[in-house]
Amino acid sequence: MVPSSRPRLEALTGLRYVAALTVLLAHMGHNLPAALGGPQLSVLSAVGMPLFFTLSGFLMAYNYSAPFRERFGRTLWGYAVARFARIYPVYIVCLLVSFSFCGTFFNELLLFPADTLTTLAYQGTLTHSWVHVPVFPTGNPRTVCQGYLGVSWSVSTEAFFYLVFPLFALPLAKFVTGRGRMLAGVAAVYAAYLVAGYLVYRRVPPEAFGYADFNMSRAWWKLYLCPYMRFGEFLIGALAGQYFLLRAGRPPATGARWWAGAALLTAAAVALVGGNFRLLLPQEFGAGPTPKWLFFPSQNVLYAPLCAVIIYQLAALPSLAQRALGCRPMVVLGEMSYCLYLLHPLAQSLYHPRTFGEGPLQALHVVAYNNLGMVVVLHFLCLGVYRYWEVPAREWLRAKLDPKPKAPALSVVPAERRAA
Repeated sequence: MVPSSRPRLEALTGLRYVAALTVLLAHMGHNLPAALGGPQLSVLSAVGMPLFFTLSGFLMAYNYSAPFRERFGRTLWGYAVARFARIYPVYIVCLLVSFSFCGTFFNELLLFPADTLTTLAYQGTLTHSWVHVPVFPTGNPRTVCQGYLGVSWSVSTEAFFYLVFPLFALPLAKFVTGRGRMLAGVAAVYAAYLVAGYLVYRRVPPEAFGYADFNMSRAWWKLYLCPYMRFGEFLIGALAGQYFLLRAGRPPATGARWWAGAALLTAAAVALVGGNFRLLLPQEFGAGPTPKWLFFPSQNVLYAPLCAVIIYQLAALPSLAQRALGCRPMVVLGEMSYCLYLLHPLAQSLYHPRTFGEGPLQALHVVAYNNLGMVVVLHFLCLGVYRYWEVPAREWLRAKLDPKPKAPALSVVPAERRAA
């Protein structure tokens, strides 16, 4: 059973595109010179990932909380099929395509078959972010989490969230009975994950932060990549989504309540973007380096409450922002944003050799044109993959694995019998 009685929150679909776009821009920023804003763009992924995970929790609660309460067993199968059909077909195609541009797969399959098969086993089952397993120690050292198609770690993390959400759906619905309990739940989750992250940070030797391979360390996996630390963002989003569902039947805010909601939305958006730049680019503000104890929460749960406020107000508050993100072009872009997220490394791999100009030409207009061309081509590619692969594959899987019962045929009574 897939929920269909609740209206679609179109603005949140558009927001999903914004989140994917921040990740694309962040990865572009690593290859752009300072004159084109490379350093500023490179920190945007710390905005996009919390938005993704918090939004996921919000939508899971909104779409599935009531069906789980009504018919848990029947909903569970439909939920599992819908989630699998949503993420796996596009993921597996993008993983296979990644072998053609990652530049190491076939060589590693020949030289390190055991490590290659171990990586594929985790990635094929979408569990590669759930563990920290180093592979290819004498080749190109990394972990299974970043084995192939590195951006897919977040898809594996999402798969973990989908797996455990049914365990939390009923307790969540019983717990959130009003705004006070929702805020208390958010505060408790937030505090618990801040403390957990701080404890992980304290266990890391100070000199380890300067190691060249720190991004492949178990500490970095715990702080950024693993689903267990990122679950706080998902859970905060689910608490907000459950509260929104509780109030879904009420009339939209007007008057002073509308202005209060608009102020909250604006303040949260400014704090999210501005605070992220202040923490990750302190030199732009004439400040010293951000302390590590503050930097690391910015890589997981720190921004989750701000994301939850933005998501809730975009869903609940009639506003220009809601209309802009919910317009048809933004909805289409939001629907194909999953393809955009997974395929942007492919487009970048094709355009990156030309990023700094053609041969000796390194003029900014050449760099800008090449990157703009990459973005345009990527969007058309993703629209095609979404329309001709993601949608048909999703519908086929759901029809095969969770077919809807057919309506009983209407019997036709002959006219003479009706007259009798």
